[in-house]
Parts: sequence; C-alpha cells; structure tokens
Amino acid sequence: MLRAGRLHADQLGLALREPLLELRDPAAERIGRPDELEEGALPVLQHRLDRLQPLVRVRSVGKHDLHRRGRLGRRGRGIAERVRLLGDRLGEREPGDVAREDEDLAQPATALPLLDEGGVEALTGDLAPVDEDLSDRAPACGDRLHLLRIGIGSRRAEPFRPLSSPALGEERPNLYIRSEEVGIVGRGLIACASAVAVLALAGAGRAGPAAIAVGNESQFAAAVAALRNSSGTIALRPRQYRELVVGARSGGQLRVVGAPGVRVERFLLDHTQHVSLERVAIVPSRDDASLEVRASRDVDLDRLLVTARGTPYSASVSVPWSNGVTIRRSTFTHCGDRSPDWSFCVLLNFGANHLLLEDNWFHDCFGCDFVHGRFGSVLTIRRNRFERALPCRMNRVRCGHQDLIELFSGRYLRIEDNRFGVYREGGAQVYFTNDTDHVEVVNNLFVGTDPRVPGYRARVALVIGSRESKRLPRYVKVANNTILTGFRRRDGYAGSIRMSSLYGAVAPRLRPLIVNNVIALLRDTWPVCAAVRASISNVVVDGTACSASDRVGDPLLDDHHRPTADSTLLLDRANRRYAPRRDITGRRRGASPDIGAYELPG
Repeated sequence: MLRAGRLHADQLGLALREPLLELRDPAAERIGRPDELEEGALPVLQHRLDRLQPLVRVRSVGKHDLHRRGRLGRRGRGIAERVRLLGDRLGEREPGDVAREDEDLAQPATALPLLDEGGVEALTGDLAPVDEDLSDRAPACGDRLHLLRIGIGSRRAEPFRPLSSPALGEERPNLYIRSEEVGIVGRGLIACASAVAVLALAGAGRAGPAAIAVGNESQFAAAVAALRNSSGTIALRPRQYRELVVGARSGGQLRVVGAPGVRVERFLLDHTQHVSLERVAIVPSRDDASLEVRASRDVDLDRLLVTARGTPYSASVSVPWSNGVTIRRSTFTHCGDRSPDWSFCVLLNFGANHLLLEDNWFHDCFGCDFVHGRFGSVLTIRRNRFERALPCRMNRVRCGHQDLIELFSGRYLRIEDNRFGVYREGGAQVYFTNDTDHVEVVNNLFVGTDPRVPGYRARVALVIGSRESKRLPRYVKVANNTILTGFRRRDGYAGSIRMSSLYGAVAPRLRPLIVNNVIALLRDTWPVCAAVRASISNVVVDGTACSASDRVGDPLLDDHHRPTADSTLLLDRANRRYAPRRDITGRRRGASPDIGAYELPG
C-alpha cells in the first residue's frame, strides 16, 4: 500500500497489479558522476516498454473490487491496472510477451529496452529537481506534476518537465503513452511520499547515496520515516522551514544536508541516533529559533549558521541529556541582540556527555554568552574563535552580563587551542565555577583588545570559582596559555586570572595548578598566589611572581602574539612535565618546550 509519509522502494513501481517496475533499495545503489545513475541501477523485472506499450490507468473502485485487483490506497483513491492496446485482456498473454519470472518459455527474454534512448519516465508529485532554481514559497503537494526521466548507463538525468494540471482535488487530465512513456491517469495516484522517493534517485548523485530531496515539512517527515531503519541522505531545498523533527530511529547514519538559502526556525533531534546535520541556517521567522538535541546520541552538527540578527528573537543550539554530540565548523553570531530573554548561542544542560565544540566561530553577540550552562562529563572546546561579546541596549540586568564561556557544573573539561577576544560588562572571557572538576585550559590565546572596539580593554581572562559558590572547581590545570588580557576592574582588582578566596579552605591537592603561562597582569597576588596548588614557570608581564620559578618581564612577542628569537624569558623555559605535546598551531614541542601557547619554529 502506498501512503503519504510511508514509502518503500518496491512501492515506487506504482503498485500495479502486475508490477511494472521494481526498484532496489536506493541505499544500496552505487551512484556515478553528479546527475548520473550507473547502468543497472533500476532493474526491470517485468517490463512492457517495447513498441507495444501498455497503458496504466486509475479508475475509481468500490470495496467489492479490492479483493480482485491490486489496491493503491484507501477507499476513494482508486486502483491501478494495465490495459493492453489490443484490448482489455488482463489475464491473457499477447504476442511478443517476455517470459515472466515464474515461467519457463522457449523464447528468451528480450534485451532490456531501457538502455537505449528511451529511458524510464515516472509521474511524481510537486517536487523540483535538485538543480532547479527555487523560490522561497513552500510547494504544495499535488499542485504541479512533473515527469522525471531517469537515465540509464552514462546518460544524465534530465530536468523535470512541468505539465499543466488542475487545482488540487479536481480531476486530472489523461496522459497517453507513446513509444517511450508510461502514462498515468486518474485522481490522486501518487502521494507526496512517492514524489520524495522518485526525486531521491535523481538527487543521489548530488548529495550522496540514497539522497532524498525535500521541499517542505511533510516531505521531510516522510523521508525521515522512509530512512528510519537504514542509512541515507535527505537534501533540503532552499526555503524557510518552520519545524523539522527527527525522532527515534534504528538505522545507520542519516545525513540531513542543506544548501545556501535553507533556513530552519526549529530543528528537533528527539531521542534519536546516528544523525548529522550540515549547511543549514538556524534563524527565526516568527519566533525564537533553536536547534535542540534532546536525549540523543552520535550527532554531528557541521557548518551551521546560527543567528537572529535584525530580529527581536533569539537563535541557539541546546544540548540536553545527549551523548556524543559534535558541533564543528559553524558560525554563531547575533544570537539574541534584541531578545528580552537571556540569550546563549550554545546552551548545555545536565546529562550532556562527550561533547565536542571544534573549529567554530563565535562573534558579535550583544547581551549573550557564547557557550553557557552545565554538562555531565567530557566536554572539549577546541580550535574555536570567540570575538566580541558586548552589552545590549536594554535594561542593566539583561545587558550587564556576557562571557565568552560560562560553565557551572561538569567533569572533564578541556579548553584547548582557542582564540579568545574581548568581552564587555561580564565576568571574564572564560568563567567556570561550582562543581566543574578535572579541568584543563591549555594552549589558548587570550587577547584583551580589538580594533573593532576601539579604546576598550578586557579586564579578566579567566575566573575559577566565585565567592558565592558553596563548591569550588577541583583538579584544574592552566598550562601553556598566552594571556594578554588584563586591566583593572571597577572593584579595583588588577589581574588576568582571578580565583575564589574560598580556596583557602580547600585541600592543596584539589586546588588549581598554574604552569607555563604568559600572564599579562598580576598586580594583586591575593587570592591567586595563595589559592593555587602551585605556580610554576610562568612569565608575568606586569605584576608580581607567585613563586621562585616564575619570572617578571617583557616576553617580546611579535605582532601576532608569538615568541621571537629575542623572547629569552620564554624559549626552552617551560616545565616539561606539564607542557602539552603540541602547541596551539599543532607544532610538536621538543624536549625543551617554550612558555606560552606558541612554540618558536626551529
């Protein structure tokens, strides 16, 4: 049975009484060059596409006919049957008929006629080809008909040819078969789901094996259902989508692929697994925009754009109760400049484990945190750029708190190889407190000025714990960072790093370790020097050393904040035991590593 929203590959043969075409599972087919289908991709088990072509028609049936003929839907949708051009003799063979699968005839089957210029044409619903220019309007299922020619062998898939059709719900005109066509007549023969599957074959060369191109929410839901127990790709056509949902599934990897012009207001991955989403913009239309990964695992979010710029709404990615989520190569900007509510570009919640934020660009957000929240265990923030978290223009409470990263709970946090730019009217560039344990902050560059924010200097690079916390972070290591952020705060504190004074009541072995860093400012040694487990081989540019192994002086960095041959305070002076194997650029550190995030080449 063929129903909208439920589609199987063997139903693409139009559910004829004697199947005209039987298709293999598209996920198993091999695809050639873009827009090409490899020879043999559409095997025809029973065919009548020779010079004596059959006519396929649909007629209305009653409930008494359904046991005698193949049914194509519920009552009122009609059935499909084959009508011979020599007469309506469905039960009889005609001259020239090929042997069927269960017959043993002396006459061998003729060669497959689909390998010549004929090809196969199938009637689809309202879907455009993946290479057709698209408008922003949502296509209504059934308001247009297309003929899709699927080439065999080295032929290229030809574009759809639109046919005139009446309004939805009216009787469709008859389409007659010629030498190379399969005609289909009647009303409502093909549901949206079948259109999705036919287009999957045409778009497979573009988006990968078993690609299904969709153009609205119902088509997306049908495609997700079709791939629930298998792997495949869903290609989103450029337009605005209100809400897309991927629910529970048991199949292999599901790729959802967008393109320029694909905008989604709400995308929900709910109790699902093995899903990747790429090249999609999460932007608001009539409400806040969000991408939520809820109670899911093995999810990859790649090359997204998350922004609410120019709207009174917010845009964010939230990860509650999920495992194995990666966010990479994406851009987050203007996540809630004018929203009256708290805004966070990435919001983490309890139960989120094994998370990776990698190679993303967070920039220009007014009144928001770039990364905020709590996680369960194992969060890695690597090779990202964070630039300009600035105040918004509403009330002081809403607009007086923005950090680049602010975390309140979790175990095994690693922040490495990132570049942190300016924040304003917030706590710090990186702020973590409460029971955030087993933390490593290594190989990062903290910069306190920005030419796009002239005359301003960020105050604090790193805050570990707060005075209000009943529980302080434990087992924290801050190693081989170049921290150039540092300016006196309004409360008078002058230091690039700030720690809670409550560390005095914590056992020394649980306190933070500060080692091999370039620290721009440390005029106030309390409480940093008294709160740490140890301060080893740091270079303080302006201020006081915490230990005998620390040094005070100018590191003589170049314009890109890297050491030079004159940086004698840094070169070969890092403590080897605590230095990471590679620097922020991936360069291997030798037996005598340098202090700071960068290793001098050679």
